[in-house]
Amino acid sequence: MPLKMDRFTWIVVGLVVLLLAAAVITLSISNRGAADATPNYLDEDSPSAAVYNAYVAFLNNDVTTARQYYSADVLAQAEENRTFEDRFYYGRTQNQRLRILNVEERGDSEAIVSIAIDRYSGGGIFNSGSTWTDRQSIPVTREADGWKIDSLVLFY
Repeated sequence: MPLKMDRFTWIVVGLVVLLLAAAVITLSISNRGAADATPNYLDEDSPSAAVYNAYVAFLNNDVTTARQYYSADVLAQAEENRTFEDRFYYGRTQNQRLRILNVEERGDSEAIVSIAIDRYSGGGIFNSGSTWTDRQSIPVTREADGWKIDSLVLFY
């Protein structure tokens, strides 16, 4: 005698199948393109753009471009003790993003840019990973060719 299921059982089975399908679709879509998403440089001349563009150069491992966003004093200090290139290539193992929180301009030639770097590291049960945020205040100074970071801040 064939097994006959009532209407309630069919509804429960249908809901379970829909939930499983939704879970598979969500997991397959959530990671698509995440590693390839690299932000673009900003074209503006502002304290926040200098910080943001240095961060993008860091993400691209582009030391030459990153140097353009640091002040002459910082670059001279970095050349003296060879810290810039050595610290620049520190291995980045997490996904991260930069958020500009606040820009406090101090006159025409100085500013403090407050940032938050949100970092995500995968792993754990169900690949849940962990997320944490680093906050920094970065001094920026205006030189003849634009705004420059005035401390040896590297975004690792």
